[in-house]
Amino acid sequence: MPGAAERIKAPDAMFARTWAANAAGLLGKSVETCVQEVGEIGGVTSNSPFAVVPLTTGNARGESGGEILALVPLPRMQNFVEKALAAIGKWTVFGERNNPTVTSGTLANVEGELVLVVDGASTDTRGRKPSAILAEQRARK
Repeated sequence: MPGAAERIKAPDAMFARTWAANAAGLLGKSVETCVQEVGEIGGVTSNSPFAVVPLTTGNARGESGGEILALVPLPRMQNFVEKALAAIGKWTVFGERNNPTVTSGTLANVEGELVLVVDGASTDTRGRKPSAILAEQRARK
């Protein structure tokens, strides 16, 4: 019988790496994750329809499940980020997240990149990859 280190874990439905492994079957479908970390966003211009927000996905047990870029409508961005940051780092004595922030969105392929579209954000990137838009946001910091 294999030891704990040798066991293969079943894919976790809340992990970005699981979504990437089954992207074709999940595109256009709603998924949920516990936000483990919010990456650097930079400066977003007011004429942009959305902000690109880098997220580290995970589950309520605090296990990290890979990163994904989220497209968040500008009017929701501040509340979205504040809510996620408020829950990060709060743990129970049993080692589980205390009220983890569960974020849901729709998986989409935008210019060849898998993204999480939050609250119906626009996916019109005018031919630019979301990662390039994030780099532009960070340059405006």
